[in-house]
Order: sequence, then C-alpha cells, then structure tokens
Amino acid sequence: MTYDDLNESDRIKFDDYIIHATIIKQDKPKDDDTSIYQIFKRLNSGGKKLVPQEIRSAIYHGKFIDFLDNVNQNEYWRQIFGPIHNRLKDKELILRFLAMYYFGNKYKKPMTEFLNIFTKNNRFTDDNILEKYERLFYNTISVLFNTIGNNVFRRDKLIIAAIYDSVMVGVANRIELNNTKINSNKFKLAYKSLLKNNEYLDSVSHHTSDESRVKIRLTKSIEAFQSI
Repeated sequence: MTYDDLNESDRIKFDDYIIHATIIKQDKPKDDDTSIYQIFKRLNSGGKKLVPQEIRSAIYHGKFIDFLDNVNQNEYWRQIFGPIHNRLKDKELILRFLAMYYFGNKYKKPMTEFLNIFTKNNRFTDDNILEKYERLFYNTISVLFNTIGNNVFRRDKLIIAAIYDSVMVGVANRIELNNTKINSNKFKLAYKSLLKNNEYLDSVSHHTSDESRVKIRLTKSIEAFQSI
C-alpha cells in the first residue's frame, strides 16, 4: 500500500509516529570522520562480526567502492589471488596497494585507519582519477603475473600482505617512471634477490604495520625494481 491507500486512522498513526535518530558529530579532527567507523565497529558485536573492508563498504559506499568491485574482476588478479573472497580480502588488497603507492610516504599506523582515510577521500572521486588507478593496477599486476606467475606474493602458499603491498609499489614505480620494456630475466632476479634480503624479510615478517617497517619494505622494493 502507498500512503494514499491508507485509511484516515492509519494515516494519523503514521503521521504521529516517532522516528528516533542519533546524530553523531566529530569535532576533532575536523577533516576526518573516523569516529563513525569506530562506532560502527563497536556496535558490531553480535552475530557475524564484520571485517574492516566490510565496514568500509557500508560506511563509504560510492564510486570508489564500486570501482574496487570492478577492478577485482581482473583476470590476472583472479589467477593470482584465487576465487572471489567472501569477506572482501581481495578488494582490501587492491585498496591497500593504491593507498601505499600514493601515500605510503605519509603512512601512519594503524593500517586500518590509513585505509579508511584513503577510502573516504576517494569515495566520490573523479572518473579520470579512477581510470588512472585502474590503469596502474592492471599494468602492475599483468607484469607480475607474466614474469613471476600466480605464486607471486606468497610464502607457504599464502599471500603475504606486506610482500604484496611493497612489491606492487616497487613495480608500479618502475612502470610509471620508466616506460622502457622490462627484461623478464632481470625482473625475476630482482624479485628473488629482494625476497632474500634480510632487512626486507624482517620488515614483512614482524610488526608489519609499524611506520618504520613500512618505510623499509617500500624503499627496498622500489630500489630492487627501479633499474631493471
């Protein structure tokens, strides 16, 4: 039924019904709305607890979340990651790469908060920026798939997020700053050498969200791929 279909007594009840609403305003910092995420997270204590990317998709739904859905279908990415993840881990990794590539030098822990801010700032971003993001991700993931294969980013068959974000940033940096053709053999050697570097390995194995560890692994990866 529509409102016009209701009889008079039901219309009166409908008109007089009270709708309770709680308005939350964040005073500090003014250019942020992280309190919304925190309240959502704390209220989400019953039933199946949502993971951070599920909360982001709910709070920051818009063009950027739709963009992640589309990019997540990339054939190379699907072969590397595997089946679509039912808790959005694959989409969060795409987000993580973009955030690290563009703002890794300004990274501050916790990682969840860092990704929240990037998502919020890109929620309704311009289409030309989203196209740039898409092109960067596609070019980077295709190079890695065609040189290293679908075992890239993995240790003991598991994708390690810290290896993923640093290698992606290093390769993307090489592609964006040097448009010459990549030598596959040199690329493979650079990748293997990076994964044997003790300082790099430490940065992707322990306290991986610390600012110092993030800086080390991004720097090492950029250095490893920039000259190939």
